[in-house]
Amino acid sequence: MYTTGFFIDSNREAVRAICEFATVNDKPLGFNLSALFVVQFFMDPVKETIRHADYVFCNEDEGSAFASAVGLEASDRVGVAKVIAQFEKATHTRPRVVIITQGAAPTIVATSDPVGEATI
Repeated sequence: MYTTGFFIDSNREAVRAICEFATVNDKPLGFNLSALFVVQFFMDPVKETIRHADYVFCNEDEGSAFASAVGLEASDRVGVAKVIAQFEKATHTRPRVVIITQGAAPTIVATSDPVGEATI
């Protein structure tokens, strides 16, 4: 299953329903942050969606905005990938994988493990 941050703004109830369905039925869920404004104005619902997500995708700008929102340097995309990977997870049947694209620069991939650590 897959959803984007845009739906948090336009139809938060649909995102909530998708998250609950994925968790209850043990279905993998991918979540794309989608846009800077989603992180800037809807951080609580973004965090709640991440709680259900097995895969979190964003680009460098969204990763930097998320880093700033959680108190990291905007340039610390590796750090924010680890932070997102370690967020509380509604199910523990799969690790969370965080993927931050950076244009021509290398893509960052962080994965949580069963004890809540993150690896790059």
